[in-house]
Amino acid sequence: LLPSFVESEWIAESILTDGPMGMAFLRPQMLFGLHLHPLSHGVLWSLTVNLLAYVLVSLSSTQQPIERLQAMVFASGEITFTPKGVGIGRAGITVGHLKRAVARYLGETRTARSFREYELSRDVTLGDEDPADLRALKFTENLLASAVGAASSRLVMTLMLGHENDGMKGAMRLLDDASEAIQYNRDLLQSALDHVQQGLGVFDKDMQLVCWNQQFRSHLDLPARMGRVGMPLDEIIRHIAGNTDSPGTPAMDETARLIDVIVKQMKPFQRALASTGRILEFRTDAVPDGGLVLTISDMTENVMASRALERANVTLESRVRDRTSELTLLNRQFEKARRAAEEANESKTRFLAAAGHDILQPLNAARLYTSSLVERCKEDCEEHRLMVNIDTSLEAVEEIMSTLLDIARIDAGALKPDLRPVSLSEIFSQLAVEFAPIAHEKGLELQVMPCSHAVLSDRILLRRVLQNLLSNAIKYTEAGRVIMGCRLRGSAVSIEVHDSGPGIPGSKHKLIFQEFKRLNTRESGERGLGLGLSIVERIVKVLGHELHLRSVPGSGSVFSLSAPKAELAAYPGPA
Repeated sequence: LLPSFVESEWIAESILTDGPMGMAFLRPQMLFGLHLHPLSHGVLWSLTVNLLAYVLVSLSSTQQPIERLQAMVFASGEITFTPKGVGIGRAGITVGHLKRAVARYLGETRTARSFREYELSRDVTLGDEDPADLRALKFTENLLASAVGAASSRLVMTLMLGHENDGMKGAMRLLDDASEAIQYNRDLLQSALDHVQQGLGVFDKDMQLVCWNQQFRSHLDLPARMGRVGMPLDEIIRHIAGNTDSPGTPAMDETARLIDVIVKQMKPFQRALASTGRILEFRTDAVPDGGLVLTISDMTENVMASRALERANVTLESRVRDRTSELTLLNRQFEKARRAAEEANESKTRFLAAAGHDILQPLNAARLYTSSLVERCKEDCEEHRLMVNIDTSLEAVEEIMSTLLDIARIDAGALKPDLRPVSLSEIFSQLAVEFAPIAHEKGLELQVMPCSHAVLSDRILLRRVLQNLLSNAIKYTEAGRVIMGCRLRGSAVSIEVHDSGPGIPGSKHKLIFQEFKRLNTRESGERGLGLGLSIVERIVKVLGHELHLRSVPGSGSVFSLSAPKAELAAYPGPA
């Protein structure tokens, strides 16, 4: 800047050539004889002057607490701030000083409890006026570190030992503000932890308690003396081992086993506390600094619900077994009764089948007598009419008995079909001749359609089935016509009987095939016991054919019988 001032004629030019007051070594452009570029020359001497000023000011001023805290952030390792020339003996620090200093950050209650435990651990009694020894100072520093951190605790101790040195009041205000912020955050975190249902306990790398919530103490039923910073994990585990029901296991062995599970294996396990009756689940997780987090959950309700469910399952299984036994017994009794009924029915059937000839023989004899009397009497006499009525009644009884005996023989398995090709044309012709007069008498039109097919069946039994179907169609049709014919459906022949009778409701289709079941008896005026369709169904099953019914009330009915198609030339005649 001086050359610029010279050019502006603010300063004499001689200062550049001869230096101030004729001292050449102080010439601005060659200061101390250095030949450098003007810019480099200016930068070098500017930095030199600034550095000397920084060192001189630092040496002449007192270090402020904020500067110490900032230095701790960037400096590695521990920094001790003990003032020079101040020793423990000369400091005049008492136990009361330590308690008051700690109470500012931890509170009166916690401070008093911590110092009582310290006295018990050393088996001494300390008064407030007693001088503080090195152990008490170290304990106080550790106690403060749990609240404000290690660096701040060392600073507090240094200021305490220094008494009224410069900057102490500012340092204490700074620590008070920092402690207040830390305490607020700590209280906020503690409040959040206390609202967690699980108990949480954090232990450092030395396995000493550093943080916990209310549930941690309540779940474990820990006394107040164990709820403090620095409580060893083994003491807490020893309390758990002594508070559980472990018959036959020494307390020391149980403690060692729990330490192994919690610290080494870190496996979850459940345990019941004898004092509270709670069933707790313990889970351990490692933390990066070598410590661990112990989580405790109250599983009492879940375990009780699980046990209740198991008891209910056992009870249900017992009830199922009892009910199964009852049903098994009932099934056996039912099976026994069913076999007895089947044996009785088979015995009845065998009796009817065996005694059929003896039952029909008197009826045949009675019919012979009535036929003889009918022939002897004249047609116009009263006795002739009575004999005709008696003969008709005996014929009906004989038909009913024959039907019952046929049913008995079928149920007993005595009826064996003789399956061979049967020409439907021949059977149709016979039935047409047989039922044409009956249909004509009722004023019905009977149509028997020609059929050239043959089926594999028993000729006699097949004719009996078609005879019953055609008889029922004519019997229950008051007006219109009855048609019988056949249709080829694949490899089977469907024989169908159509009528224009009153029809059968769908709900009655199964009923009409039962014994002694008839429909529209009053309207039709036809006599019978309802055995025709029952024996038809039995014969169809014996033959292996299929019987179907289609009917619409008011539009008539269709009975169709499906039988395998056969070729007459494919089967040899009887030997």
